[in-house]
Amino acid sequence: MRLCRFGVTCALLLASRATCATAPGEQLPVALYTFELQGGYFFGPGPIVPNTQLPQGRLTNIHFDLHSWRGYCEFRNDGRGDSKLSDAQTRINQNIEAGRLLIGGGASPILLAAVDGGPHQGREEYALDAHYRLVWRVDIALDSGFSEGIIRLNDFVLTTGVARIARSQQTSRGEPGGYDQAGTLSSGTYIAGRLGDFDQDGFMDGVLVAAPNVPLSADMLPGAPVGNQRGFRTNVPLQPWLSLELVLRGIQQLEGPIQTLATERDFGQLVRLAADLKDRDTVAGLNLERAVADQTWNNAGTRRAVKTLRATLSAYESAVAQLMERIRSGPGTDELMALREAGRRAFAQLATAISEVAAINDKSTATLPRLRGDESEPASRAAHDQY
Repeated sequence: MRLCRFGVTCALLLASRATCATAPGEQLPVALYTFELQGGYFFGPGPIVPNTQLPQGRLTNIHFDLHSWRGYCEFRNDGRGDSKLSDAQTRINQNIEAGRLLIGGGASPILLAAVDGGPHQGREEYALDAHYRLVWRVDIALDSGFSEGIIRLNDFVLTTGVARIARSQQTSRGEPGGYDQAGTLSSGTYIAGRLGDFDQDGFMDGVLVAAPNVPLSADMLPGAPVGNQRGFRTNVPLQPWLSLELVLRGIQQLEGPIQTLATERDFGQLVRLAADLKDRDTVAGLNLERAVADQTWNNAGTRRAVKTLRATLSAYESAVAQLMERIRSGPGTDELMALREAGRRAFAQLATAISEVAAINDKSTATLPRLRGDESEPASRAAHDQY
């Protein structure tokens, strides 16, 4: 029974609400792709340690529209053998192999599966939001091996943006008894997702994150924070100039966390995010050189704009170097003011670079959808805004 309750908690802890990326029954007439899930960790809930290492996974028969950047993993169930959960009724989407979890180092594995009967009808759905984060939504279930232990969770959400481990709901409400940690991560820790072509193989890859709370109605650790972070690779083709824009926009999502951490004088996290930022800068540089070598992007009509972009990125790199120096200077009052100003200058240069690369990309044969802010789902907004 304790295992059942633990499974309940773990199922509920990553819940968040959002509308479907595509309408029920909508079919996108696009090619089929494969996504691979690459490990990562589940943190918590609350003080539960060790962190749970996530298994490798594989998703097949994925429809993905490279014009709208929306898609879904279609539902498939052959009705045989282990195609259903232990209740012998709930059907599993056999196109999604998510594996089994040993939560908190437990001895009994819990099956994680995408299932039918919810708003997504067994499909996993994908959409690029107005902040250029890829949002994944799916109805899932955790099955401990007996029907009473099955926990359903509709509209489970992950994004490639930035999330922050929340405070417990008890602490947020000024009440005692809350656990302000998710596994080894304390409340206030940022976990960052990614989207682009980071391994330079010509295909989309990245990292997914989520950081909600266990609902107060849960039977174990109600209100405790949790975290989820895992990598993915795909065979969705991604041109280097589109990856360049996505990587730069991903760096832009670090501005809020960096300025927040500077105000909070959390230099430990600042150093970690600064290292992440520099790693992304390296990837952006590689994407740029590959894009420049492609005459479909760097041609007579765009050559002058590409040259201007190079100069802007050079100015941005100089501003980032100054930002890194300020972070290394430490937490003195004068240094803090200088750090915040250095951050403002660096991200202002970055915003200019993003505008320039977007303008060049919009002239190419492969571009990103340009969404309005009101087209972004509230549930996919950065979690650090809610801390």
